[in-house]
Amino acid sequence: MAETTYFLPMRDTQPNAEAVLAAARKLGRPVEPDQAELLAVYLDQLVKWNKKMNLVGPADWRTVFDRLVVDSLFLADFVAGLKLPDHPLSLDFGAGAGLPGIPLRVLWQAGDYWLVEVREKRATFMKSALGRLRLPATSVFLGKAEDALDRLARSGHQATADLILSRAFMPWQKLLDFIRPMLRKEPGRPGTAIILANDPPPAESAIPGGWRLGDAASYPAAGSERYFWSFKVE
Repeated sequence: MAETTYFLPMRDTQPNAEAVLAAARKLGRPVEPDQAELLAVYLDQLVKWNKKMNLVGPADWRTVFDRLVVDSLFLADFVAGLKLPDHPLSLDFGAGAGLPGIPLRVLWQAGDYWLVEVREKRATFMKSALGRLRLPATSVFLGKAEDALDRLARSGHQATADLILSRAFMPWQKLLDFIRPMLRKEPGRPGTAIILANDPPPAESAIPGGWRLGDAASYPAAGSERYFWSFKVE
């Protein structure tokens, strides 16, 4: 009797704009064709580098999109809804492989955005990806987060940030203490921190002094709910 061979359907090994458009629609946050093209370029490079550097763990591009890029899709809408200055200076601490920052910048491009990463190999990857994407005013800072603003100020940037984002850089209460001196405190223009979390916003009693909870939002991701919290410095 002849042996029967069963073939499992293969997922796409290379992303393209059409597949990214379909994946975004499935997640409930459609993107524009030109944005899908840029996301496909980023995902293609990420998957290729990931085989050598283990940037995001073993994963095909669709898994990365559904589990990680999904944050950036909804974050773009959340950030656009905040009352930020016309040309904000934003810092993304612990940027890693550029998630959420690089896909976020594909969709939201206000102001200057710095991807802050202390690990040289990950910073090298992000610089390579940005070299292909040519996103406006989006740069990599290789070094410690506490050194970023001093070095940026010496090169002509403002000395305080309008927006600081973090996903798993450090526990959120510790993070707020860490970044408070780094955020703008001008009257009518307080700096904003955004925390990407798996839990709803904290109770007011748990928020450290010198902060107030701003907007918050939830969105579906990888079969569960995820959250954005924003805090305004006082």
